[in-house]
Amino acid sequence: MKTNNGRHVVVEFPMSVVGPAPYVTNSEVATITYPPLDWSDDPSNPIGSAYIILEHTGKIALQKVWNELLSDKKVKTIDAIYTGIAPISNGSLISRTRHFSTSIQSRSLRMILHFVLDHTAKELFGITEIFISKNQTEGHTIPIFKQRASYQVFMDKHKHFNLLKNGHAVFSNLIKRPTILSNFTPTLFHPDPHKRNIFVSRDDPTTITGFIDWQSTSVEPAFEHAHDFPDFASIPSGGTSENVETSLCYQAYELGWTMLALQLGATRKIDQSLLRPFNYCHRTWGDSFVPFTTELMRLKRGLREAWVQNALPNPHPNC
Repeated sequence: MKTNNGRHVVVEFPMSVVGPAPYVTNSEVATITYPPLDWSDDPSNPIGSAYIILEHTGKIALQKVWNELLSDKKVKTIDAIYTGIAPISNGSLISRTRHFSTSIQSRSLRMILHFVLDHTAKELFGITEIFISKNQTEGHTIPIFKQRASYQVFMDKHKHFNLLKNGHAVFSNLIKRPTILSNFTPTLFHPDPHKRNIFVSRDDPTTITGFIDWQSTSVEPAFEHAHDFPDFASIPSGGTSENVETSLCYQAYELGWTMLALQLGATRKIDQSLLRPFNYCHRTWGDSFVPFTTELMRLKRGLREAWVQNALPNPHPNC
């Protein structure tokens, strides 16, 4: 934003999908590198929203200069990215002793000694267990169906519940496989390290000056990051020999994680068919009933082990 006197500032408003505005705002103010010019965590202020106003750093987003870089410069930039991403891994970290409003301190944070992670972690883990434990009796209302009225028009809740039970049976055995078990270490990582979220020096684009949009950083099993590839290191659509430069960037990124983050590097070697069901199991109430069903069926065809055949006895698991 450019002010009337020509000064450039950055104004940030919290998004509702990230979490409650007071927590999100305090999280950023507590962990941000540059001191804010002004901020408020109270949505009832005269502006009508929580906000943070920062001095503009004068840096530039990587996406604006990426296409102008030569291949060797791109590789050097990628090296700087994965060696510099560690400082942002404090994610949605809230300091109990700094910048908190009275309203927040007077509630749940009284029980926390120093820091707390806000609840932006994915809802992926544990949701099926909630369904199973709360909906054992016939005719019991599944709470999640109340979230979208249109859902009941298209899907029978009993079919949905049966799919969740089948998925629960599959996951109970799937997580015991050595490739999954050995990559289950809780890992804190930036979920969106794309070019638009990486800022570099105008004079030397290979110098990383900062990362943004780390609020959704969450603690998850390491294998959850196996399918995450930033846009500067995407897998070439035609294979590694289709585009030499794209292949070079992809290999540089992979090599970096293999050398500097062994846990994340190991997740790349996992059979993706074992991981894809995890991508959809927590969204069956919305848009992933069919994809989750499809991935379970693919898993059944790919694994001839008795446990998966017994967990999914029908061509289509009760749906």
